[in-house]
Amino acid sequence: MKLQAMYTLLFDTGGTALVALMLVCLYMVVITKSPRLILLAGIIPAAVANFYCYSSHVNMHNSIVYRIMLSGVPPENPLLAGVPLSYAWLHHFIVALMSKTLSVPPYLAFGLLNIMALAVAASALYSCAGFISDQKDVRVNAVILALIGMSPFLRGPGRRIFKGLSGLDLDQRAYPIIKFISVNSNSLGLMFFALMLLALLSIFLRQQSKYVSVAVLFISLLGVALFYPLLILAAFSVPVAVSLYAAFKLPKKRREAFFTVPVATGMAGFLSLPYLLTLASGRSGASGFFHLSFSAEHLFRNGLNLVMVLIVPVFIVIMTWPDQKSFCEQKTRAVIALSALTPMLLFLFIRQPDFTEYKYLAAGFFGAGMIMAPAFTALKKNKAVFYALLFIFLFPFSSYFIIKGVRGWNIADPYTIKGRWLEPVDTEEARLYRWIRENTTADAVFCDSYLTVPVFSGRVLFIGTDLRRKKGLLNEKRDGWYLTAERLLKTNFAGDPGIIKTREKIASKLLNSSTVRLGEADLDIVRSLKRPFYLVERDSVRSNRVVPEGFKKVYDSKKIRVFQLTQNSKL
Repeated sequence: MKLQAMYTLLFDTGGTALVALMLVCLYMVVITKSPRLILLAGIIPAAVANFYCYSSHVNMHNSIVYRIMLSGVPPENPLLAGVPLSYAWLHHFIVALMSKTLSVPPYLAFGLLNIMALAVAASALYSCAGFISDQKDVRVNAVILALIGMSPFLRGPGRRIFKGLSGLDLDQRAYPIIKFISVNSNSLGLMFFALMLLALLSIFLRQQSKYVSVAVLFISLLGVALFYPLLILAAFSVPVAVSLYAAFKLPKKRREAFFTVPVATGMAGFLSLPYLLTLASGRSGASGFFHLSFSAEHLFRNGLNLVMVLIVPVFIVIMTWPDQKSFCEQKTRAVIALSALTPMLLFLFIRQPDFTEYKYLAAGFFGAGMIMAPAFTALKKNKAVFYALLFIFLFPFSSYFIIKGVRGWNIADPYTIKGRWLEPVDTEEARLYRWIRENTTADAVFCDSYLTVPVFSGRVLFIGTDLRRKKGLLNEKRDGWYLTAERLLKTNFAGDPGIIKTREKIASKLLNSSTVRLGEADLDIVRSLKRPFYLVERDSVRSNRVVPEGFKKVYDSKKIRVFQLTQNSKL
């Protein structure tokens, strides 16, 4: 095992180095021809990464999209039938429209939307960097640093080396570019955040504030709030921080600081409030979007991540200060620095479920990348040092290709594409889900020990269970849900704890017991859904069971049987 681990490490490191070297060569060739082309060239590997069929959360997001396609909005919780989904679902609504229009499965629609969002974000950041310098290579470097990051320690071999030397682990999820090349809900939020920065810079650093800039500020803030509320504190705090600075330091911009920006910000918040309150109303305190945290453990953990992000950039800025300190006016540096500092401070003091406050750090990369770009470009006087650092910065991004692409993930349910639908490679499973789609109504409810019904058939589960995991059949990071059903229900999807507990007991009786017997109270809960109810019986339990009383068999294969609850059953 140790020898295999060593080979894996060598393969990962060598493969990552090769990809990073190829990207450096691409930079060297394209930057001499046209700096703008490097942005287009950079989107190509991101596009390739998007169309791998798998990512850790793909099934979680696919299940929401299918629910919207079949039943509209607001969607119900795919793992808790009849309960509204307390999860930001507007991104999934756009994906559902794309999936239906293009007749492609949701994960491909996510990929197309990611590429669009990346192109818009890169263009916005390129324009933002224009306030720092007119030099195209500085602007290109700002985009690269803002998206790919400035630290070799958060992902890949650098992270493993740091962990080996210190015994401490770092959060590898903070690189913004990663959010544009996998199935997730971050890409639109980061795109709107980049547009918000461009609008702010235009309003406060140009001689005249154009109505277009104010409109973009309003739309981008509304976009963050509606499409990715987990980033809302960072998005709305930056205009406040910049307005306070402008009120005291930019006398000619006091109208914007006291009126224009606050009004645009307030209107965006007001218009997004009904949607946000709807999402928040279903969430318990433990599953809230964020909490203030002043614990020493939290500060140390997030502070360590922040230090490892900034240590190399700060060193480069200090080393090249005489060469790049005059690149832009002090007010420009201050406004951009505030756009980076504000999210990073929130990263230190805000706590979200599962440490997802790393998203604030990702947003902080945008401003930090622009601030660092002149210093990084100044290193070109020594090309060996410059390209060596670029190689190091590209290492984390490159490692993502090796782990996700070349080496790949062993997944629990490999699938193929059938129009808008995904079908398991396993013939027994594929036959089951085709039958469900063709013979049950869109509102049908299923009780199953697998989580795959919402993904492969678009129907909902009575309750998502972890019975399949408990039998040791899955690596939780490779089944497309990543988190257990219990954590998804209580944290991400924020289902009612009382409903979850009650239904888990009923599901246990239906799926685990050798004889299915529900009490009258249990049966009333099932009937209260007023929808067709089905029990999926897998091969692992069927040999010990008779046909459940009150159910009629409607599907039978070598490994799987399906029973439907009869209209007036008394169990």
